Parts: sequence; C-alpha cells; structure tokens
Amino acid sequence: MRATIFVVATLATCMLASSVDAWTRQTQGAPGCGRDCTGCPTAPACLNGRPKTEKPCCWTSTGPKNKDGFCYQYQENDNNCGACGNKCGAGETCCNGACKALLSDAQNCGTCGNKCGAGETCCNGACKALLTDEQNCGTCGNKCGAGETCCNGACKALLTDVQNCGTCGNKCGAGETCCNGVCKALLSDAQNCGTCGNKCGAGETCCNGACKALLTDAQNCGACDTKCGAGETCCNGVCKALLTDAQNCGTCGKTCDADAGESCCGATCKDLTTDVQNCGACGTVCDNGQQCVDGTCTTIRVCNKDNCLEYGDGADCPCTKCEDGYKIVDGNCVLCSNIPADVYFLADNTGSMGGIISTVQSGARDILSALQASSDLGDLRVGVGAYRDRGDDFVFRHFTGLTADTDAALSAIGTWSAAGGLDEPEGQLYALYKASLLAFSPPPAVWATQGPDVVVVYCDKQPASRPARLSDPANPYGFRAGASKIIVWFGDAPGHNPICPNYVAPGEPSVNVDLSLVAAQLSTAGIKVIAISVGENRLDATDGVDGFRFCSEPSPQPQQATVLTTATGGQLYTNIQTSNVVQVIIDSVKDAACTSTSTSTSTARFGIAAARVARPVVEPAGTTPATN
Repeated sequence: MRATIFVVATLATCMLASSVDAWTRQTQGAPGCGRDCTGCPTAPACLNGRPKTEKPCCWTSTGPKNKDGFCYQYQENDNNCGACGNKCGAGETCCNGACKALLSDAQNCGTCGNKCGAGETCCNGACKALLTDEQNCGTCGNKCGAGETCCNGACKALLTDVQNCGTCGNKCGAGETCCNGVCKALLSDAQNCGTCGNKCGAGETCCNGACKALLTDAQNCGACDTKCGAGETCCNGVCKALLTDAQNCGTCGKTCDADAGESCCGATCKDLTTDVQNCGACGTVCDNGQQCVDGTCTTIRVCNKDNCLEYGDGADCPCTKCEDGYKIVDGNCVLCSNIPADVYFLADNTGSMGGIISTVQSGARDILSALQASSDLGDLRVGVGAYRDRGDDFVFRHFTGLTADTDAALSAIGTWSAAGGLDEPEGQLYALYKASLLAFSPPPAVWATQGPDVVVVYCDKQPASRPARLSDPANPYGFRAGASKIIVWFGDAPGHNPICPNYVAPGEPSVNVDLSLVAAQLSTAGIKVIAISVGENRLDATDGVDGFRFCSEPSPQPQQATVLTTATGGQLYTNIQTSNVVQVIIDSVKDAACTSTSTSTSTARFGIAAARVARPVVEPAGTTPATN
C-alpha cells in the first residue's frame, strides 16, 4: 500500500515537472529537467536552462514571465521579491531581491541602484538638494515663492531679508535694512532715507530717517541734530540771531552797512550814529527834543548869529547845527561870508587832459569871479599846482601859493599844459601829500623863485640859489588857520600807490607816500578834498596798470578818490565833461566852504590809519627840491 502511494506521488511530481519542462521547451526550445524527472524528487533539477544553483523562480506554468519569456526570479519579481510569495507594497519596486520605494529611496531614486549625492534627498524619484533647491526647499515639494531663494533649507527674500541680503548668509549690520539686496542705513542714507528707495532732494541730508535741509533747518543746522537756540535761525548752515546779527539782519544774508555806522536792532538795520531810537546802542532812545549825533543823544541848538550867547558860549555850549548861510567854527555859528576860504587847484597835466585843461583855463576868470562874489565864502585866496608822473619833466609842480592876487592865480592856471603820462596811473598822491604840508602852523620853510609868468614855490627845501623868502602877506604860502581849506583836484586816471622813496628823484620822497598816509595827513590838516573825475570815474579805478614797476603796488587798488573825499568830508563828482566842468567847480567850492566838517573825522572806518600822522611829515633839509 505504501509502495503504491509513493509511486503515485512520484508520478504526479514528475508529471508536473514534465509539464513545466514541456512548457519551457515550447517557449525557449531549450532542454529542461530530465523527462524522467531524474534528480528532482520535489522540483526540476534546472529551470529554464539555468543551473539549479540559482535561486529558483516561481516555475508554475501559469506564473508571471519576464520580457524574455522566462519566469521572474525572486530579485526581479514584485510579487516574489527575495522569496516566493513576498509581495512588494504599493509604490515599491523589487530591487535586487528587496522592495524599494523608488520615489523616495536615496539609494534607489527613480530606478534601482540610482544613488543620490551627498546632501541630496530623493524627491518623487529625483535627487534634490533640499538646502538650495527652490522647488524642494527644506522638504520635498516645498516650493519657494516669487522673488525667494532657498537658503540653507528655508525660502528667503534676498531683496529684503536682513539675514540673507543679496546673497544667502549675508547679514546686514546693526541699524541696517536690506534694500533691493543691499544693506542700507535708513537713518542716514540719502538714497534710502527712512524707507528703502526714499531719496532726499537736492541740498538735503538724511537725519535720523528724515530728509533735512541742513542749510536752513533750525533742528539740524549745518549737521544732523545741531539745534539752533531760542531766537536763532539757520542761515547757510550756521545758527544766527536775526534780531541782532549785522550779517543776517531780519533775514538770512541781509547785511547792515558797518561803514555807515549801522547795527542790527530788532531785525532791522539801524544807524547808531543818528537813530534817536537806537543812539549809540540798540534800544537807547533819546529824549524829546534831542537828536542822535555821532551815537550820542544831543540837545540841538539852532543858532542864527555869530555865537551861541542865547545858550552859552562856543566853548561851554557848542552849537551843533546852524541855519543856511552859517557854518560851525569852534562851536559857534559863523556867517559863511565871514569865513576865509583857501582853495588850491590841483590838475592832472598828462596828455589825455588837454580838453578839460583848456576848458578850465578859458573859464578860470569866471570861476574866481563867481567865488569872490558868493555869500557862501569870505575872503578868497587861491593856490595852483599840477602833477604828471615819473619820467615826465615833473611829478608835482607847485605854481603859486595861496594868494588873493587874482591875476597871479589866473597866470598860474594859464601855464597848465597836457603832456606825458606814460602809463595810466599818475603821481597825484605825491602831489596831494605835498599840498597838505601847506596847512600846518608853523608850516615848513618855503622858498620861491620868480619868473615872468609864474611863481614857483618849493615846500620843505631851500634851493641852492637861496632866493628871497616869501614874506609878503599879499602872497602867503600856505592855508590859513581859520580858513575853510579846500583842494579842488581833477583828473582822469588813478594814482600810483604808493609813491615809494626815491620815486621822484634820489631822496625824494624820503618816506613811503601811500593812500593811508595822504588821507590821514589831509584829515589832520582839516583840508576838504573835492575830487572831479573827468569822464568815467577812473580816479576811483582799481585796475590801473603800473608800467614803471618801481614801487611794489597792490592789485587791485582801493578806490582812491572815494577814500580821500570821505576821509576829509569832501565830495566826489563823476562823469564830468568839458560842458559842465566850470559850473561843477563853482558849485562844489561853494558847498564845501559853507558846510561844517569836524576836523576829528574818523578815518578808521575807511580803512585808513589816522594815527599814523600826528604832525606833517617833512623831508630832511638839504635834499633835492620837490619840483619834479
């Protein structure tokens, strides 16, 4: 019985084997296991022509087959992966006898055996760098938004992120903000002030995140956080008190005229020398009936007689104002017609002056007659001089001293002639300096030589011929102490400044004759200068070219005529022509003779050092006469 069962079982197994073998031969045409099932009591000795040492496949005739028609081996069969009946799960694939998730397995990513690199992760079957991949940032499938970059596994906006500004890991400093990928200090950056892209306007600076105009902002004047004090305004970047600042009075840049005695009082320029509401100092108010005179509240006394007997005497109670026709002399109001007038005519005799000289010579008698008949001046005496320049036959010539002899004065004027003058500047400063010496008492020694048409007077020197000394009262040599002293100077060019030692001749002058010396000496002498600038105002020209270069002359020059007339209380007349020069001379002398002028006029306000001359400067005796 047992033998029968074994034979049946063996027969069934071999029949099965024979069936597989037949199927194998049909599909492959290759020998299979032995048809007599020799050597395979339970299974074929070989499968599909392969040695039985290989892992067996699922060899049922109905089992799955690979693309070559063979049945799947375990390492290739998702249903028998590594062992018969070991099915891989959903989404898994059998790779080398092991079930793998190809969508996520970094060792089998997308296909079996495809390994991801260092730092990569398998995302949906593809290797991805999660630290930098903007489609899989930090985790698979995490996509960064528009304008974002994956930085170390996190999506970052590089245009705005202060920890990753412009590039991953670029951190902005303290107080900085990331603006369009660049770190900016919003508190101080004029291109990104307060917020990114907020640009300050022209002339503005970014102060604490706000655009400020440092030239005008009182809270940020000149620099951020520089605050102006109470009552101050920011003017061009500097805090100024507009109520008192003479350079910024009332408004920035409005300058008070210091030369005219102005100061800034309550945001308005005031003349402290004359303003009764601000006399001498801002806010100093004069009493009713007083006027502000030279910065002092003064009671004005109007006199109409030769003295101030109604109010006292001239010394103890000096007059400060007179009616028309009167002039203050030593504190008293004196009729102008009772005041002697000494007028010295000084003319430019260089080549360009021919027309004016001829006109004045033709009208000279009319000029002297009009002055002698005028009630504006008393006893008239006239002196005459002329000047040219170095290289001409004279630099200064003193034709006649101050004389009452009309004919002698007319004769001297008649000798004027136009010649010379090689460069534009002339020698008037030397001439005015010499003429001023005639005003001092006792005056320097004066000697004269006589000629048929002219008396030539030498100041300070004694010629070798020793002519007779001028002692005739009818032909005096200098300005009288009680007279109105006037120099009428006319020309058409500026003067050399200075006239240095030896400019005129060896040893002449012996001192440096410059504008400040001449202005101070004329002022000390009490001589008014009437300057008549022929044509355009070249007497005041600052650009005259020194052709000799003998002295070191500054450039530009001061306005010489303005300095001299202002320092002496005189007057400058400009644009004078041949048609009106005679009348201008007459009117200017009348006005100067009957106008009060303090002999203590300060010259400091005109840039002149008045202290330089206390007495006239006199050259040493025995030097060359000053006639050339």
